[in-house]
Amino acid sequence: MSSNRRPPGAPASTGGQYAPTTRKEPVLDLDNPPPLDHVLKPNMIYMGHQTFHCAKSSCAGSSALHTGVDINGYQLTPIIKEDVEEWETYGLGPLKCECGQLTAAVRQGRLVILGGS
Repeated sequence: MSSNRRPPGAPASTGGQYAPTTRKEPVLDLDNPPPLDHVLKPNMIYMGHQTFHCAKSSCAGSSALHTGVDINGYQLTPIIKEDVEEWETYGLGPLKCECGQLTAAVRQGRLVILGGS
């Protein structure tokens, strides 16, 4: 009868030599990675803590893209019409995401996102 226990006198860390060997190693196909669900949706601007982001990883960051929370721990929320109207009162130009790909505007009383694909 074989045992997976360490023999007497074996070092405390013996690596994986006593681990079960019947389990197959997972195969990861790097040419076809599994799809990752994005929490942030395209063609939408999200507000973080004093910042605005779109759903590009170069804008919001990859962790925010998949979790909806930026690297500082702030929950990203979709902007609303009132956010754009308030922004316009500051005289800072149009409300854009950090990378500049998307611009928010209010047209005929509705929130419109411009510049998306």
